[in-house]
Amino acid sequence: MKPGIDVLEQPPTGLLTIHVTSSSLKAVANAVKELFALAWPERLQSTVADALCLRSMSPDEFLLSCPLDAVADIKRKLRASIKESFAVVDVSGGYVVLELAGPDHKALLKKSTAYDVHSRNFPVGKNVNTTFAKTQVTLRSVSESQVEIIVRRSYSDYVWLWIQTAAREYGLNAQRPDHNRSTVEQPT
Repeated sequence: MKPGIDVLEQPPTGLLTIHVTSSSLKAVANAVKELFALAWPERLQSTVADALCLRSMSPDEFLLSCPLDAVADIKRKLRASIKESFAVVDVSGGYVVLELAGPDHKALLKKSTAYDVHSRNFPVGKNVNTTFAKTQVTLRSVSESQVEIIVRRSYSDYVWLWIQTAAREYGLNAQRPDHNRSTVEQPT
């Protein structure tokens, strides 16, 4: 049986939380566009440029993902170019990024979250904070066939095991970097 769900844990990813005020929003948005050619996202949307992805998390909070080795440089550039009040915090060590794809990935999502993941409600580019199984995650619709899941590192094993169990009926192709953990065996 060809697996209906692919899940991949990304290698460590750089994640920066950006907090803005109503008075600094425009300056921060302009700096991000000028420095990184990255458009500022609308409410609950994401924008992508090269290896960067900026997600709107709330009216004053945004989450930027980038290569891990670029975190310090991005923070330095933002702080040097923005004079208004804002905060940029490295939260890379606290989260794991998973990619869920395949022809049955939406069926697994429907089993795992109360959020309506139908394409009319969860179009490409949208991201939401919701529950997945019994933990809080950020879901982002990457494409019609792929969803990104950002979960706190302390819950990543739980989510990983949940996906393995929930995907049994569809078949699972799972890839996880070696973190001194056992590898996933495909059920027979």
